[in-house]
Amino acid sequence: MATTRASDRRQFPRVRAPVTCRAAGPHARIAAAQQPQDISLGGMRIYASEEVRCGARLELELFLGEGGSVPCTVEVVWVDKLPAAAPARFDVGLRILAINDTDRQRLATALDEAEALP
Repeated sequence: MATTRASDRRQFPRVRAPVTCRAAGPHARIAAAQQPQDISLGGMRIYASEEVRCGARLELELFLGEGGSVPCTVEVVWVDKLPAAAPARFDVGLRILAINDTDRQRLATALDEAEALP
């Protein structure tokens, strides 16, 4: 599978936060409930058991550490196939496309309290 990744220019800092996500709708089988490998207000990196193409749009539900959930629409921006011994078949980069302002603020609060990644 071809991987497409732009240069690593991030608008938002990546963190490891107590957030769990799961895909909803027709893509629910791609990503079972899991903690993203890293997350920011701009997007996240998750593991996927099923192959998904770059450009695909997914509906995600983010479950915040303090309770409650935040729905959002994301776009797959890159996909890396992982080796057989890896915890999943694919490493997937997602960009948040749509999230309402109230939910974005709730996510920002959860991320502010999280551990920053290098």
